[in-house]
Amino acid sequence: MKNSPKTILLYHLPAMLYAGLIITLSSMPYLKSPELGIMNSDKLIHFTEYAVFAFLFYRSFSQSRRLNTGSLAALITFALLLVFSLGDELHQKFVPGRSADIFDVLADVLGGTLVILVLHRRNKATRNQRGVSKRNNE
Repeated sequence: MKNSPKTILLYHLPAMLYAGLIITLSSMPYLKSPELGIMNSDKLIHFTEYAVFAFLFYRSFSQSRRLNTGSLAALITFALLLVFSLGDELHQKFVPGRSADIFDVLADVLGGTLVILVLHRRNKATRNQRGVSKRNNE
């Protein structure tokens, strides 16, 4: 699981590009969320946006030899998600036509946390299954 060019392209680059996309969209003055015809659709968009963010960064961190324990990748993904969301909302406070909303941060964190928990649980089950298979083959 070293950082070969293939690993960088498949795992790390998508996460970094997605973070750049969030920053780019947050920097656009007067940008409004698309109307989905449901109440609080902007919160659903935030939830989904950061669910994807968490997926990409957890996936990226899981490729690191130091972080592939799963728990550490999950913790670092959560910390990055929280800091990035708070920073994004703070940044929007200074963009014309945009505002900071703590409920956007809450939606971001909920979306990301759900994905982190699902991925962490799946990876833990996979590691446990590999351990059982390895012991049965010995």
